[in-house]
Amino acid sequence: MQILKNAAGPNRQAKFQSTHPDPENRIKKIRETISKHKKAS
Repeated sequence: MQILKNAAGPNRQAKFQSTHPDPENRIKKIRETISKHKKAS
């Protein structure tokens, strides 16, 4: 996800115009999921 974010650079489209989720939002969701699973273990 970090690679996708870096590849888009400052020219990313606005969230409402994008056809794919923002890499930053994906990174956040992945980290939240990992954190939940660590707490459940």
